[in-house]
Amino acid sequence: MSSAIRAEKVVFSYEGKPAVAGVSLDVPRGGFVSLIGPNGSGKTTLIRLLSGYFRPQEGKVEILGRDTARMSRREMARTVAVVPQETTVTFPFTVEEIVLMGRFPHLGPYGFEGENDVAAAREAMRLTDTLAFASRYVQDLSGGERQRVIIARALAQGAAIMLLDEPTAFLDIRHQVEVAALVRDLQRERGLTVVAASHDLNLAAAFADTLVLLKDGAVFAEGRPSAVLTEDVLAGAYDQEVYVGDCHGQPFVVPRFRGA
Repeated sequence: MSSAIRAEKVVFSYEGKPAVAGVSLDVPRGGFVSLIGPNGSGKTTLIRLLSGYFRPQEGKVEILGRDTARMSRREMARTVAVVPQETTVTFPFTVEEIVLMGRFPHLGPYGFEGENDVAAAREAMRLTDTLAFASRYVQDLSGGERQRVIIARALAQGAAIMLLDEPTAFLDIRHQVEVAALVRDLQRERGLTVVAASHDLNLAAAFADTLVLLKDGAVFAEGRPSAVLTEDVLAGAYDQEVYVGDCHGQPFVVPRFRGA
């Protein structure tokens, strides 16, 4: 299977302190990869490198066989859609207006949306079950509804690759599962390639095909959830003893509390 994303020995530092230290990654087209790891392990920085927001200081990132250093911002935006951890909407935009913003990479020099753009936005809202409140203001929505709108905006871009940075971080358990299931369904039904950073090991194991465990900016372990989520591997990565059990064929992780 050909690669959608390939990172080769990518390095990125902040003020001389490495955040990503020689990471290599190969994501197949149509795959679902979850980046996991402790705070400060490099997950968000790696997402930004894969999206083209940051340029590698060493190594390279290829998207669909092209070096991102040779791609324009518009080309990147037509190929890769990003769902950030949190989106702040300052002005009173409606849901439809927010989703239409995803069409920006496809607009002409005057920046006006045409019928095709409106149709793409409405299809994205239909797929994310947000069409019913297209005329509502984003500020009036719940956290789960708002995150589905941001995913709809990403879908409206028409990109083949979706990168998500902690998309369920501020949601309750019901909305965490709804958003994660939505992304997985879109990946399977629409053939999207998905890379999602997550702190929730159990959610990542339930929805991703492959886990990439980062520590100190480097790949500590990589593979199927059952191979990565083991007690020894997680203790080494997090400096925390855990219990790993089995739930319907999927590993689930529970911390062991010292002294308990």
